[in-house]
Amino acid sequence: MEWRDLVMMAEGINDGFIYNISHVGSRES
Repeated sequence: MEWRDLVMMAEGINDGFIYNISHVGSRES
């Protein structure tokens, strides 16, 4: 596995994390 694969995976996880946070935040308010 190359470091580029890890970077892409990390970015995907980060996007999903931010997506979940914003969704939960908007749902609570």
